[in-house]
Amino acid sequence: MLVRETALQLNRRRVETIAAFQAEPIPSVRQYFDIPGLKVESLTDLTDSTWHRNAGVRSLLKKYRPEIVHWHFLDALSLYPWLSWCYGAKQVFFTNHGSYAEGHTPGQVPAWKRFGARLINWHLTAMFCPSDYSKRVSAASGTVPESRVHRIYNAVSAPCLQDTAERRSMVRRTYGIPEDAPVILQASWLIPEKGIEDLLQAAKLVLSQYPGARFLIVGEGRDQAKLEKLAEDLDIARSVIWVGFVKSLTQSGLFEAADIVCQLSRWEEAFGYVLAEGMSFAKPIVATRVGGIPEVVTHETTGLISSRRDPHSAAVNICRLLADPALRRTLGQAGRQTVEEKFNLADRVSEMLHYYDTSAIS
Repeated sequence: MLVRETALQLNRRRVETIAAFQAEPIPSVRQYFDIPGLKVESLTDLTDSTWHRNAGVRSLLKKYRPEIVHWHFLDALSLYPWLSWCYGAKQVFFTNHGSYAEGHTPGQVPAWKRFGARLINWHLTAMFCPSDYSKRVSAASGTVPESRVHRIYNAVSAPCLQDTAERRSMVRRTYGIPEDAPVILQASWLIPEKGIEDLLQAAKLVLSQYPGARFLIVGEGRDQAKLEKLAEDLDIARSVIWVGFVKSLTQSGLFEAADIVCQLSRWEEAFGYVLAEGMSFAKPIVATRVGGIPEVVTHETTGLISSRRDPHSAAVNICRLLADPALRRTLGQAGRQTVEEKFNLADRVSEMLHYYDTSAIS
C-alpha cells in the first residue's frame, strides 16, 4: 500500500475485498486496486481514534462486516482492533511500519504500560514488522505477546530493465544534466531524520573530486528552505537539484537517470523501501547502518554502508563507486537479484496470506 490506509478487509462470504483510505486515493494508487471483486472507499483522517472522528470507520465496518481486517500506517496502540472485533471481525492484523528515534534501544516499557497496551491489543491476531530489527523492537517492548509478532519484509515489483535509456535521457534533459554527468539520487522526506544535511556535506566533498556530478533530491518537507540555504552556504547549489514531490518514483525515470541511490538516514529505519526500489533498478546503494537498512543492503555486496552522521565516510563510498563503473554494475546486479529473491512481491504476499485463516470464513 502506498498511502496511509486502513482496513484491508477480506470478506469471502461476499467474495469482495475493501481497501479504505485516509483520503481520496491518487490515481497511481487506485490503479493497483482496479481488479474484479475489489472496492475502494475513502475515509477522513484516521490518526485520531476518538469515537467522533472514527465514525467513517464504524460505518465501513458496519456496512461490510469483514471477517479479516488488516490495519496499516496507524499508531501501534489504537482502539481500531477492538472496533474491528465489535463489528464481527474474526481476525485483526496490524503492520507496524514505524521507524524509531535515532539511537533507540529496544526494551520493555513499564509494567503498567504493557498491561494497558496488551488490553488495547487484546483482539490483535498478529503484528507484522517489515524487518527483523522492527520485530525485535516491537517484541522487546512487551506491548504485544512475542508469539504474535512476525517479520514480513516489505516487497517491491521488479521493473523491466529493457529500454530504460530513453527514460534516463528524458530525465537528464528535463533537469539539464549532461549525459556523462554522474547522478546521485536520494528520495525521502526533507526532515533531519533522513540525513539530507549529511548528504549535502558529503556532496561538497564528492564535488571536489567530481565537479560535474549532480545530486538529485526527491521529496518535500518542512526543512526544504533550510536545506536549500545550506546548499548555497556550501557553494554547491548549482550541483543540487530539488525535484520536489513525485507521484510515482518508480515510473518517473529518476532511478534510470541515477548512477547511485543514497539514503543517509539518522533515525532507525524500519526497512528502507526506497533502497529496495533502487536495487530493483540494479542501482548500487550508499546508505547508513541504522535500523533495518543492513537487512536490505549488504555491505560490499549490494552497496556500501557507513555510520550515521558521517558525511566523510559517505563521500568516500560515493567516490569509490563513481571511480569504478564495474563495481557499480556488480553491486547493482547483486541488488536486483536480492530483490527478486528476498523482497519480491508475490512471495511476500503469499507469506502474509499464510497468516490469514480463510478456512473458517464462510
